[in-house]
Amino acid sequence: KVNDVIKLGKEAGAGNLVICEILKIHINENVLDKTNKIDMPYISTIDNSLLEAASLLEKSCLYIGPDSGLGHIASAVMTPTISFFSLMKPERYRPWGDRAICICGSDNDARNITVDEVSAAVLSNQKKGGVT
Repeated sequence: KVNDVIKLGKEAGAGNLVICEILKIHINENVLDKTNKIDMPYISTIDNSLLEAASLLEKSCLYIGPDSGLGHIASAVMTPTISFFSLMKPERYRPWGDRAICICGSDNDARNITVDEVSAAVLSNQKKGGVT
């Protein structure tokens, strides 16, 4: 379900950011924990080198994802970054820079971050000039 469409500019290739809500998803049951939520250690990234990942992130208009090495690389190459936090303290472990926004899930669980919270962070970053 599409919740919002944000225009990212008028220049060629600027495109739109589409904020969606997942209504139905098919997940391999092997990645679920006892409460039927995704067990975070099972999430993997594309098989790229760090240099390739940095290059892709540098060309991106926005990184949204868990607190991870990719989030820190995105921030380091000046890509606006929205990082999800669970147990770790964002004030200590957050990506550096004024283009990084951190969102903490309720009950210290990033899986509890809502679409509205992410959408608000994207809009906030856009107003600061972070998302172009």
